[in-house]
Amino acid sequence: MRSGDTAGTLINLSALPTLCGIEDRGDFIRVGALATHWDVETSPLLATRLAAFQAAWTTIGNVRIRMTGTVGGNLMAAERAYDGPVLLGVIGAKLIFLTDAGEISLPALSAHQDYPDRALLTAIDIPVSMTARLSFDRSLKPVVSVAVGLDGGVVSVGVGCAHTTPFFWLGRIDDMEDALSAALPDPIDNPMGGAAYRRRMVGVLSRRLVDRLRRGDAS
Repeated sequence: MRSGDTAGTLINLSALPTLCGIEDRGDFIRVGALATHWDVETSPLLATRLAAFQAAWTTIGNVRIRMTGTVGGNLMAAERAYDGPVLLGVIGAKLIFLTDAGEISLPALSAHQDYPDRALLTAIDIPVSMTARLSFDRSLKPVVSVAVGLDGGVVSVGVGCAHTTPFFWLGRIDDMEDALSAALPDPIDNPMGGAAYRRRMVGVLSRRLVDRLRRGDAS
């Protein structure tokens, strides 16, 4: 609507409590699509079971945005500079959609164009693992942001801001440097940051985050 789009009907979903909660489902935490960034930041459940994710999510937006902006809004806006998809994709979250045919789920790393038509995002399911670790660096936004997940010898890397959509890579930690560089598409080249600089910083930040996780540093 801010971009000038129009709609014949608008439906206010903000009063639906089932879309706002943060629930323990055992192997995963279900975050309602209308949970605000502040809800995530202050959730005792997330602090206990997904502390690294909670810490990373608190860096999203300024105070005004965190108080009113929602997790689902961050995802569905499909803005290149938004980091929600990067973080959720790296940790293996699933997006839960309600469609005419019933409920379906998609990996959070799915491209926005792969989201189902005529569907409502209702929740995000975030897996809970005793071995997986997460770290995130957005210090170079809006040029590039990088999230890294580490589980044993397997590393997942999510890259935001550097392309029109988030980029994800998954592989063995010993292969990361060369394989990530080879797989990374050509980044955006604009006055905020050249393509070569963005590519170099993806490598620098990824290595830095992996080293941090190997040392056991907090996210």
